[in-house]
Amino acid sequence: MVVPIDIGVMVTGNIDDALRRLRITGTASTVRDVWYAEACAGLERGRLSLLSGGIVLRMRSAARSGSIAYLGECARADVTVMLRPRSGSRLTGQWAESFDGRSIKYRVAGEWCGPRRGLVASATSKVESGVVAEAVAAGGDPGAALNAAQRHLMVTCAPHGVAVDRLVALGSVRTRTWRSMDVGGFRVVAQRYRVRDADLLRLNTRVEPSAGESGAAFIARAASVHRGLHELVRPYGDIEADFESTLGLLLNSSARKWCAAHAR
Repeated sequence: MVVPIDIGVMVTGNIDDALRRLRITGTASTVRDVWYAEACAGLERGRLSLLSGGIVLRMRSAARSGSIAYLGECARADVTVMLRPRSGSRLTGQWAESFDGRSIKYRVAGEWCGPRRGLVASATSKVESGVVAEAVAAGGDPGAALNAAQRHLMVTCAPHGVAVDRLVALGSVRTRTWRSMDVGGFRVVAQRYRVRDADLLRLNTRVEPSAGESGAAFIARAASVHRGLHELVRPYGDIEADFESTLGLLLNSSARKWCAAHAR
């Protein structure tokens, strides 16, 4: 099965300058606070075990924006399970292909970020803001924010050997998102991630397969977009390796704070 490919570039450095030079500053955007769940067992050993095991549990506040017309159903608080399987064979049964369900929006796509080329399966549910607030509060349980379909995805397709109980929320990470804009000839989503000791910019564009296009031709076209986006961004900051390493950078300070608070 040929799936769309999301091509991302993670940039560090002077992000304000990069946004200005890329002509993103001043355009319509939305702001959210984002938390990521991690297992206490991993944190007690100094590890982000879910992230390193290819599992991301993300909880986002409702979006805020000065442009009322931009907000709507898409701006509600949400909870997402993301799996990064080493092989597509992990995605079995109903989870092999994208679909819109009653309680989740499920997508399977390629993810090319830096040198990494793999798959991402994501299941997102819209929730009331109170669900996220309760899950991320001190003593809260992020696992309780997952619905039945998301739990089924975890049980069926998550890697074996990764503990997903005793979860705690790390964050928050402040994000600002600019959607579907033209940057240097590429249609991108730009997203800025900020915590106290890290400031990152991600540019993401999607390559869709065309009718009648061979798999090899599609991969070659995606590779051309990948090179072009990197060449566009390179003058504006340092390009980070991949999403996993940069998310780890964002969460490290929260992880250290949790470890200090729970040190015996």
